[in-house]
Amino acid sequence: MKIQHEWAEAHVKGDSLYTRRLNHLQVRLYDDTGIVVGEGIIKAHKGKQDLLGGKFVWTDTFAKEGGQWKVVALQITPVLEK
Repeated sequence: MKIQHEWAEAHVKGDSLYTRRLNHLQVRLYDDTGIVVGEGIIKAHKGKQDLLGGKFVWTDTFAKEGGQWKVVALQITPVLEK
């Protein structure tokens, strides 16, 4: 989905408090609903303070409203190291 890539680019450019390095994206579309499942490295910071970092998997849910995709839910889970 284009919105997922735009969102990722905004994160990488520093337009938000965290960054995602995208790996293994799976996109599913159901009429006006889109579900994106992915994994990668997420780093969150506030100013110079690191809030979290590591490998995570996530599910982002989008709804198409008025011709535009909008985020309606997201879930992020850390991947535990062995």
